[in-house]
Amino acid sequence: MKLVIFKDNWADEMDLEGCYIWEDAKWDRFQASNNFPDEVCFGTNEDIEYSCVEDWKSCFEAKDISEDEAHSLHRLLKDINRGFGNCPHVSHFEYLEIE
Repeated sequence: MKLVIFKDNWADEMDLEGCYIWEDAKWDRFQASNNFPDEVCFGTNEDIEYSCVEDWKSCFEAKDISEDEAHSLHRLLKDINRGFGNCPHVSHFEYLEIE
């Protein structure tokens, strides 16, 4: 299991941080993918544009976690697989075909 952490900044005004719990295979598909969203929206007029896959992937890091840790996070944060905090909506990953 992986705790996938997203970190980025919007216009030097707002730090965006969030996380997901992913199976190792999903992280591997993400790492192997050359797809990325042109932009990710965080509010009515707030979006981050990505010009290349490297810019997109540099916002993510993964840490190994145990099944027990994943279970605890699920219990405490409910649906963490869909994202917790300020992070791209799960629909971005469905679009990128890594689901």
